[in-house]
Amino acid sequence: MKKKLTILKQDKKLYTLMDNKNNIYTIEIDFKNVPYIPTIRNIIVIDEILLDKNNPNYCFLYCFGTMDNEYGRNPENINDEDLMIVENNEVFYKYKRLYG
Repeated sequence: MKKKLTILKQDKKLYTLMDNKNNIYTIEIDFKNVPYIPTIRNIIVIDEILLDKNNPNYCFLYCFGTMDNEYGRNPENINDEDLMIVENNEVFYKYKRLYG
């Protein structure tokens, strides 16, 4: 399930995020060759499984890139866990998770 999060802090690749219930998440994200890197007060929509440290597939660092990047699986739909949406002032960017 997707979770909509507001960026509270950013220190290089380390993001502190907050959901609508004031839960705080810290996640490291490396954005590769994207047209826009999210900053404070932007919105990130990401699958909550990527935030769950108890998930056996949890990573300390996630990489995301453009939808045409060759190093990621092509998300099949909007609910795909490998798809991230970044919102900046009504402009939306779709990025896919990169592997390898």
